[in-house]
Amino acid sequence: MAELTFEDAIIGLNKVCNSSILQNYLSEFEDFLNRNNLLPIWKYTLDVVNCVGTKDEIINGSVYMCPDTGGQYSHKRAMYFGAYWNKKVNFIYKIDAIINVEKGYADQIIKWKNSESLQEKDLKSRAKKAIQMYRKDEIERNGLLVFLLSEKREISFEKDSQGGLYGSKIYFNVKSNNIEDLVKELNENKWSALK
Repeated sequence: MAELTFEDAIIGLNKVCNSSILQNYLSEFEDFLNRNNLLPIWKYTLDVVNCVGTKDEIINGSVYMCPDTGGQYSHKRAMYFGAYWNKKVNFIYKIDAIINVEKGYADQIIKWKNSESLQEKDLKSRAKKAIQMYRKDEIERNGLLVFLLSEKREISFEKDSQGGLYGSKIYFNVKSNNIEDLVKELNENKWSALK
């Protein structure tokens, strides 16, 4: 009898789930596994996001926010965040948590918390302060996903193919399990080295 991990199951199901309905079910299953810390892939994932319009939030506030509307704004769980503009990742961060803040502050739900030592009350307070600083008008119109970031490092991780970032984000599997090793892995490197 062969042992099958959740990671093996997801990889296998990805090969056979060829309809959009099955892909949606698989995505929900993967989210469930990630939420319950049963799938370790997220610990070695870098979520690179086009931040050309939100540089101030990223650089000065160590926060990334996007509308909570799904589609292009939905994100897989990741340990690291890469701030992209001008054909390169300029900064990387550790993602402390992602908070779903509903329209008008109706509710705050922790979507992911990447460190057990962080208190939910403190994370929600950080999210609210960031919204008040950068998006106080927008929260009255729609909900926001708030990425709380820490351990900022400036790097140069260049996109070496033609054109800009197609879509709003791209994911990289990385080898590093801490931010210092990630800097060494990515800095002065090209995207093609990791793809």
